[in-house]
Amino acid sequence: MKQELLNQLKNKKLEEISDYLPGNDDILGYCGGINGHYTNGYHDSIQIINKEDLTLTFKIDKESFEQCEELFENTQQYEEGMELEDWNGEWKETLDNYSSTLFLVYLLLDGKY
Repeated sequence: MKQELLNQLKNKKLEEISDYLPGNDDILGYCGGINGHYTNGYHDSIQIINKEDLTLTFKIDKESFEQCEELFENTQQYEEGMELEDWNGEWKETLDNYSSTLFLVYLLLDGKY
């Protein structure tokens, strides 16, 4: 089932999926994890600003994101030695069989339950 969801997502354009991950304080706001990583905070939201096949580019407002540092420490930029002060609040994740099923469905339903 998960592979079918990934196949459907691969063929969708950014405009055809949910481009906003709401904070957990929103009603039904929880939309799952991305490969085991944190996806959103209680009040915070995450935007999806680009999609190439199964690779999504995410963006946060660093100044108002409550757990910005925790999220940054799960990015490739952090692994490559970038400092939090130099980070622009964007990172990429590639969806795969380890992605949350709930998250994949959320994207396909364009954020509507």
